[in-house]
This record gives sequence, structure tokens and C-alpha cells, in this order.
Amino acid sequence: ENTDLVVWRNCLTFDEKSIMMNIQKILLLLMVVATLGSCGKNEFSIEGEIKNAGTMNIRVFYYSSVEDKGNIVETAVPVVNDKLVYSGISERPTVLWFMSPNRDLLTPVYIEPGDELAISGEYGKPLSWKLVGNEIEEQWGEWREKHAKALESGNDRVINDAIAKYVKANRDNPVSALSLLCFYVK
Repeated sequence: ENTDLVVWRNCLTFDEKSIMMNIQKILLLLMVVATLGSCGKNEFSIEGEIKNAGTMNIRVFYYSSVEDKGNIVETAVPVVNDKLVYSGISERPTVLWFMSPNRDLLTPVYIEPGDELAISGEYGKPLSWKLVGNEIEEQWGEWREKHAKALESGNDRVINDAIAKYVKANRDNPVSALSLLCFYVK
């Protein structure tokens, strides 16, 4: 038999394992291309450590606005060995609502497109979580931590008084609007 023909036949012989490996490589390449295509100024990310969270899923809800359409995003964010990594997409600033696995509110967080935030804190004290990388969120984080006792009290009057006092003194600060939106009790 012609040796050139044998060489070609051996090159074209695939077993199931090599076919699956080639398919996996192609799928991985497509996923990388799709991911790179979705990256950009509308993406935001949060990465860091939440002490005492261990390994669990924290829920995140937010309104995402992309290409004149909006939708509510609800997702489980894995925390593995206290490490949290999350990225999302929105063309406009938005508030992320971090929730416990039981969907109890942990804390809201202000995000802008393009943000790359570093998060740190303790799972049992979400109002004192620090997010660095967005000036408005850093100010709001300071406000949440300063008013954690009032916010955790469950007393509508105490909560609203803390917000009203801040808003009166800081009418033009976006933290006033965020606090009214997220914590004011009607």
C-alpha cells in the first residue's frame, strides 16, 4: 500500500475521545471570544473578601439597562472560602441589592458602568462592608456604617430620622438620594 495514503488515513482517523477534546477546545474558544466581546465600559466588577461567609451563594438583584432595554437581574454569586468575585453589565448607574441565601437584605451597593470595586467586610456586618473604587459608593458605605445601629433597629422612626437629618445637611449629595431610595420607610 502507498505509504503516503497510509499517513493521510492515520491523520484523518479520530477516536471519540479526540473528537470530544476538539469540540471542548472549540467551545472554550467560542466562550472566550464571547466573553471578550461583552467586556467593556458597561461592565462592572466586584472582587474581594467577606470574612466568615465561608462557602455559600449570596444573591444579587439589580436593574440592568442595556441598549434602551432594561431587566431585573437576579443571580447567585458564589463565595468560596470567603472570596467573592462578581461582574455584571449595565449602561447606567444602578443599585445592587446583596441578599442572604434566604433572600434577607444584606446591603445595597451603588455601581456605575466601568466600576472595578474591591470589597471587604464581615458577613454578619454587611452595613459595614467597604467597597473601594467608586467615590459615591465609598461615601454611602461610610453613611451605612455610621447609621448601622439605626438601620438595624427596625424602628421606622429612628431610620427615617437618621435619613432626614443627613438629607437636610447634604441636599446635593447623591448619598442623600440613595439613602432615601433604599432605606426610607413610608
